[in-house]
Amino acid sequence: MNTPLYLINGPLGAGKTTLLRHLLSTPEFKSARVIENEYASTSIDTAQLHDHTAEIQTIAGVCICCSTGDELTEALKSLASSSDPVIIEATGVANSLQLIEKIVVADMLDLYTIKKAIFVLDAVEATAALEATIETYTQELRAADVVYLSKTDLVSDAAVSELEAQLQILSVNSLVRLEEGVPAEPFTASGSGILQHFAALDEAIVSHDSDTNYTVIDVSGLAVNEATLSDGWTKLRDIYGLKRMKGNFINQEGTVRHVEATPAQCRVTDYLEGAHSLVFIGASAHAITVDTLEESL
Repeated sequence: MNTPLYLINGPLGAGKTTLLRHLLSTPEFKSARVIENEYASTSIDTAQLHDHTAEIQTIAGVCICCSTGDELTEALKSLASSSDPVIIEATGVANSLQLIEKIVVADMLDLYTIKKAIFVLDAVEATAALEATIETYTQELRAADVVYLSKTDLVSDAAVSELEAQLQILSVNSLVRLEEGVPAEPFTASGSGILQHFAALDEAIVSHDSDTNYTVIDVSGLAVNEATLSDGWTKLRDIYGLKRMKGNFINQEGTVRHVEATPAQCRVTDYLEGAHSLVFIGASAHAITVDTLEESL
């Protein structure tokens, strides 16, 4: 019997890891193994999964869907000896259909059965740039077995309804809201249709990471002004074409805090385990330095 395989994908900062944490807390996925992909060379999100006792393999520094290496194939081979499910959490620059192509070409369907392909969409970011979001992710939204809308509590009901209406025009298979990372409807592990969608695709698959770079900055010696962090993020975003900032920092009171930022939002929460570093992802992220941060944050 093949090993059950679940795919979680979505834009940077959409809430994929939050959803994954919920799934891993349920009886169905208590023994699930995880392949976590980080585009940057260090993993901030692994700290959020520290309570999970089953195996977690992190692939960092590449995007598994378009990498020319065998990182994903080798990870899948190593986990195929058990019937416990495997969940792949793709990086935020991955294309779901490229990931499927990678799995098919590597003959991983001899070992695995895809049970569900999930796409997580951030309602805040999507409503702020609705037309661009639809254009960028049309292929994946149509191919996903379920599209989860995250952060719907942070935008108006009218905006969420408009977003849902636009997604339904695309013939999304299933559209479900997330409430703090928990699906508003029970999660079902019914069979996936993404392979059929992939086989019937009559257009080229569009990669998302052609203009994306990253940098990881050690901020252990830098006191970040938390009060002006949001304005600083906006400045950095515009100058360097950033799509994402996340990590742990020390504020001016000497308290370690965690930050998650995407183009339309910047949220600071309690400290998560992990190094005192910030990850930046975007077109010119590689140009950011400690001095840049000290001036902006």
